[in-house]
Order: sequence, then C-alpha cells, then structure tokens
Amino acid sequence: KSLMTADWRTMRSRVKEYNHNNPEKRILGLGLVKCMELAAAFELGRRKACMDVGEIYKKKVRSPQIAFNIFRAYIEPRDTQESFLVLPLDSDDKPLSEPILMSRGTADHTIVHPRDVFKDAVRWGASSIIVAHNHPSGDPTPSEDDVKLTRALLRAAEVMAVPLNDHLVIGDVNRPGGKRYVSIRESGLVEFDAWMCRTETGNDRKQLLNSGAISKDQTGT
Repeated sequence: KSLMTADWRTMRSRVKEYNHNNPEKRILGLGLVKCMELAAAFELGRRKACMDVGEIYKKKVRSPQIAFNIFRAYIEPRDTQESFLVLPLDSDDKPLSEPILMSRGTADHTIVHPRDVFKDAVRWGASSIIVAHNHPSGDPTPSEDDVKLTRALLRAAEVMAVPLNDHLVIGDVNRPGGKRYVSIRESGLVEFDAWMCRTETGNDRKQLLNSGAISKDQTGT
C-alpha cells in the first residue's frame, strides 16, 4: 500500500531499502524506468478511485468533503506549483463541468483574477461556484493572501449574483490521519453569508472597478 501512494523517487528509495533489509527476498527488475511507469499507473488508479468523471455530474456538492473528493482528482499530490480551480454548479448544486484550471503559480503563490473566475461561471450559466487551490507544502492552513482572495471573490460574487459557496485549500491529499484540506467557509476566517447578504455599497463598487472584476456597465454607473 505504501508503494501505491508513492512517487517514483520514493518508490525507488523504498525498494532499495527493502532489498537492503531483506537480502533473501530481494525485489528484482524495478529500475528507474519501471518505478516511473508503476508510479504513473498507481496515480491514474488513485484518480480513478477518487471520482469517475461520469460520477462528477451526479454529485450534489453540498459539503466541503464532496467538493474535496472532486477537486483532489485534478490536483497532483506532489505538485510543486499552486493550481487554482473553479467548479461551476447548477441550481441543484450539481457540477456543470469538470473543475476548470484557472491558473498555475509558484510554490507558494498563484495569480487569479475575480474577473476571470466569474467569466467562466457566466459562460457555463452557473448558479453558484466553488473554488479550490493547493498548497504544495502539504499544509492546507489558509494564508493571509488566501483570505484576501476569498473576500475579493465574494465581493465579485455579490455583484455578479453568482454565489461563491466555498473556497477549499488543499494540502497533501495522501496524508494519513492528517488534515488534507481546509474549508475557508467552515473555518470562520471569512463570513460567507454576511458577504452575500450585505447591500452593495459605493465603496464596494469602487474596489471592484479598480480590481477589474467588473466594468462600469455592470455597476449601472
């Protein structure tokens, strides 16, 4: 089981360690190329086990766990870059598409614009959306920038009338017994309902215009 969740470097290291400790039961024929092939095959199997593509469209995404089960199949477990994804939902909270990759960043940062997020939401005719991004460090604790981005998305969601249901920060999806993701909504770091219920103010409009999340035509000014 430990080999099935390992990348090819870890797999090769574990095989070497096993052979050293068990000279009478050495595993033969697992060189570099074979380890890479096996790691790739196990990864495909892991993704298949996480969520079959056909099953995605049947799910009512009404909890962070269900959302995580979908997103985890589209984020590399050992990715060294942050990826930001959007999942558009219909009025019954079912996905309208597979998670959409919005951007790829660095080891600790990804650039995403509210305008681009909601452009795809509108294109799919989404009634609401859920977003997610990974932390390559494996620690899913939301950063200050994650909280700021969530607030910016909520401001845009208020104007576009497409609710942001949650923002998941995903860590090490294979971490046994550890926390593999954090729901910013459930964490209480941002009050989602308060943002969605408040009346849009002139200051909010100004911030959205400055950020490029909306145009003047959308504000009615």
